[in-house]
Amino acid sequence: MKLCRESGPLISFPVKVPGLLEATAFFAQAALEQGVEAIVNMSQISARRSAKSHAAQNHWIAERLLDRSGIPVTHLRPTFFAEWLMYVSESIREKNTFPLPFGDARYAPIAAEDQGRVIAAILNDSAQHAGKIYPLYVPKELTQGEVADLLTEVVG
Repeated sequence: MKLCRESGPLISFPVKVPGLLEATAFFAQAALEQGVEAIVNMSQISARRSAKSHAAQNHWIAERLLDRSGIPVTHLRPTFFAEWLMYVSESIREKNTFPLPFGDARYAPIAAEDQGRVIAAILNDSAQHAGKIYPLYVPKELTQGEVADLLTEVVG
């Protein structure tokens, strides 16, 4: 999602892969034409040139496109959203399974509410954050098994 501030209201522009690069280019052009003062770009934690994932590479290139727009931009790179657990909550409750395919990978999901606080703070002082990249995650990475243990403890 691209977030930007004109001289007042916040504008959000959801961008999904495929088509991320084209959508980013159109967004940057529209932002220039409308005199947008700052952009907060929601990228992803794995965005980098050398990523094995095409989606991660595309996010990295989309960041570079926005950097070249001439509009001050701040990039956010969140890890998994904590709310994604809600998509599998029915399976967790009814089947007593945790059907996410991450194996032994470690991750630190962040809540959308926390991301919103970060975005609001950036937009309130966008000049201080322009040109920066912020990874967004909670302080402790967990394995899928540890997340399952926590869910069991909290939800029963």
